[in-house]
Amino acid sequence: MKGEDGSYRAFYYTASPQGILVIHAFVKKTQRTSRLEIELARKQLKELLHD
Repeated sequence: MKGEDGSYRAFYYTASPQGILVIHAFVKKTQRTSRLEIELARKQLKELLHD
């Protein structure tokens, strides 16, 4: 996604009865997604699915 402030990357989950869940979004600074961002998205998805 692109906005006035730059490019963004988002993680989302589509197998939810509630629809598409956006798990995590952040400003994209490089072509690669950092391991920290991936782990944060995994943690947030796990918390959403187990609550």
